[in-house]
Amino acid sequence: MSSSHSKKRKRGDDKEKPEYVKIVVDKSTSSGPAPVLATFPSVDPPSDLKFNQFYLPDRRKPDASVQDRPNFIYAETDKVQFTSSNHDQGQTDKGYFSQYVVGVYNKRTKTLTLPSAPTPLHIVAHEVTALKNLDPIQSRTSAETQRLQAKNALGEAFGTKKAKSAIRAMERDKIDVSSMQGVASHLQNSIEAATSSLPTQEEAVAIADSNRPIPPVNMDAKTPSEAYPLDSIIPPAEFKSLSISNILNASSQEERLTYLPMNRGEWIQTKLTSIVKSSKPRKTNVKILLYISILWSFKLMAFRIHDKSILQERLSGVPYQVIDGLVSRFTESRRGSSGFEVTPHMEIKLLNYLFALCLRLDDFSTQINTLAADLHMSASKVVQHFQSLGCSFDLPTTSERKALNISNTEAKERKKAVLKIPLSFPKPKTRRKRA
Repeated sequence: MSSSHSKKRKRGDDKEKPEYVKIVVDKSTSSGPAPVLATFPSVDPPSDLKFNQFYLPDRRKPDASVQDRPNFIYAETDKVQFTSSNHDQGQTDKGYFSQYVVGVYNKRTKTLTLPSAPTPLHIVAHEVTALKNLDPIQSRTSAETQRLQAKNALGEAFGTKKAKSAIRAMERDKIDVSSMQGVASHLQNSIEAATSSLPTQEEAVAIADSNRPIPPVNMDAKTPSEAYPLDSIIPPAEFKSLSISNILNASSQEERLTYLPMNRGEWIQTKLTSIVKSSKPRKTNVKILLYISILWSFKLMAFRIHDKSILQERLSGVPYQVIDGLVSRFTESRRGSSGFEVTPHMEIKLLNYLFALCLRLDDFSTQINTLAADLHMSASKVVQHFQSLGCSFDLPTTSERKALNISNTEAKERKKAVLKIPLSFPKPKTRRKRA
């Protein structure tokens, strides 16, 4: 221990001999808690209240001693909680040089013992226990309400006419939230009841898929032929009613074409030749080609004819069951009339069904320009229809161009729509926000 001496005088007695006090600085180290100074700016605690001191780890100085670590004191009564933080912790780094030291004076030996380190100062705050768990928003709202009421009272007493008028207008426009608490639960119940019948996200997707103007699609298909099953494009009863004996027994191409309702297109003529040139033509493919020809002819006639009986006369070789099915699937009733009409939406649907059958006969790789020319449509429109079926598009490869002896420009005119697995449907367009 080190020591020093200082003189101590009694007040009002300058003649007495000075008394000397011995000051001792205690440099011994201790791992226990050190004494603290506490100040209570607002509420004084009871004299018998015991405080506990807690030490926190110092991340900046992991090896710091207990006395050098951040700490706080805490105590509570039935109504009030007291807690503090070390006001001196880190203050010397910010320009605060005022510190406190608590010493012990021994009257017998006239010795003042001081610790080697300053005594920490704690500023103690209090909190009402009953208000601790209250919503801070509610507490803040209550305080703001009181402040506003006091402000309005001053305005009514000393404000100008304009200020008083503004205060009254604000009071009239004020909404009583407490009166709406019962309504909130009623509104919530009404919303839940109204939305209970709404479809789920999966159901909404299924409904959207079913409303697409394309044949029913099998998204779990392993091969292109499974994507659009034949039964989903041509009902089995209609397919069975188609007669192809005249086509198969015809002696020439010209005679075969006479049994097709639509026979002027290059694609139909070329496809009929390729199907029947085999020694044993596949009857399924002949029926599909016949149905494509019926669809094609129906599309042209239904725009001008709106009566089913007249349509039956024009398509005399087509079974009535097939015509009745086409009218029910690809037309809508006319307003103010008993007839039917092919609306733009139904025309898109009919063409998608027709192109799905063309893909099946072309081994799921159909040349676009030939069909576009036969249907008197632009190639871009035909591309959109094949895109809606989930097709991708291929150009002739280098070896194919050499075999056909065509240029790159001519190759672009031979673009093919190819149905591949997995299907890839066009994504809906989203409008960009203006900057």
